[in-house]
Amino acid sequence: MLELYPPEIEIINTKDRITIDLIKDGEDFLTQFDIDKNFVLDTVSLVYRYLRANSKIPHNLYKFFIAGYYIVTRHPFAFPAHESKRNFCKKFNLEISSLEYCVNKIISRFGYIKILDDMNFPYFLDPERDLS
Repeated sequence: MLELYPPEIEIINTKDRITIDLIKDGEDFLTQFDIDKNFVLDTVSLVYRYLRANSKIPHNLYKFFIAGYYIVTRHPFAFPAHESKRNFCKKFNLEISSLEYCVNKIISRFGYIKILDDMNFPYFLDPERDLS
């Protein structure tokens, strides 16, 4: 028997497919750089959560993947991680202001806690996953 689906289900399925394609593209984008492969999955997961929480897809999603990688590598367990934003951005050919904008969007969406060390380098804690 032929079953008809309401248009809302098709819209949801299309949005999910687009999101998955964007996530795959972002993972491919990250792996082309000389970065720690252990952080790629965490970065992709963070950006996926961000896309699911937002109703809109950011204009330049690759900047959000770079910002996600920055956040993931700046966990307090990584202390001391004293790489400047300038050097980090130089690896990805990204403006510092773009990195700061994307990082602020992500941490404000999830309520991340930002901690500064004695040299003013930031570290980020996810209160839902890191604190129990």
